[in-house]
Amino acid sequence: MADGFEELEAVAVIDILRRGGVHVEAVSVTGERAVTGSHGISLVCDGVLGLGDGPDSGDGGHDGIMAMDAAFLPGGPGTELLLNDGRVLGIIKGMHERGKVVAAICAAPKVLVKAGVAKGRKVTSYPGALGGGGDYEFVGGDVVVDGTVVTGKAAGTAGPFALAVLRALGLHGEADKVGLAMFIG
Repeated sequence: MADGFEELEAVAVIDILRRGGVHVEAVSVTGERAVTGSHGISLVCDGVLGLGDGPDSGDGGHDGIMAMDAAFLPGGPGTELLLNDGRVLGIIKGMHERGKVVAAICAAPKVLVKAGVAKGRKVTSYPGALGGGGDYEFVGGDVVVDGTVVTGKAAGTAGPFALAVLRALGLHGEADKVGLAMFIG
């Protein structure tokens, strides 16, 4: 999580994953636990990257994060902070290399592209966020799953995107139950 995150994307996805039984830890990259979204809503994260109070070991190796089953990046203007953070790029690349689920929505698929995770994959993003000419296939759907890479278009697709992440984690029954209970098509 970085200042300028898109609140609906972050909160909706975290909520739906937790409803599906996933242990989710929100981690700030700002050096502070509190982050402020693009619409002025502040959240307190579970930990801070590199300070040892989140899933990261604090030694710069990100052992705790790498042991997790998935990484999720919300979009919004804060994507630029994620895009330019070598720690984030390293974590995303490392998790992908280990076969973990890597998910990004809105503008955040740009981070997947920069980390090399989108190479040869079908992806979507907020219209215009990715530009053209990349080594990925932009398909423009609301939610696109290509192996362990899950991408979403925008805040309005956060519900179906989160259900796709649950399914990518092998939690198909949980995704069906949560989707039915929340009336997400």
